[in-house]
Amino acid sequence: LAARPEAEATGALLGLATAPPDRRDGETYATSGGHRLSGSAPAREAASLALAERGSARDLTPLTALLGPDSWFGAHETAVQALLRIGTEEAHEHVLAFCFGTKHFYTWHVGALDAVAAARGVRLGP
Repeated sequence: LAARPEAEATGALLGLATAPPDRRDGETYATSGGHRLSGSAPAREAASLALAERGSARDLTPLTALLGPDSWFGAHETAVQALLRIGTEEAHEHVLAFCFGTKHFYTWHVGALDAVAAARGVRLGP
């Protein structure tokens, strides 16, 4: 799926990446539409990273979905970097909203905010 650029592949990756776990029988599965997609967290993580590798304006919605509160934390940085590569005003707004909603800033959060500021011509510091 990661190698396929079609919208259907992006949708399937998004389903894997954002599907809530199903623990009905003591096992953890990612689910989508009532179907079990995976019995492992690595599948969710791999799908998240594959989505973050996409970087065109048409991938804006899937990338912003990776920044949701229930998404895998490990995909946040790569999703933000992909949004910065897209470089549109809308992509930058999603980066800002995500960063401002974060309780703890890592170095990459600050770098993302600096990148948006630079793209907007805002000078930070002396």
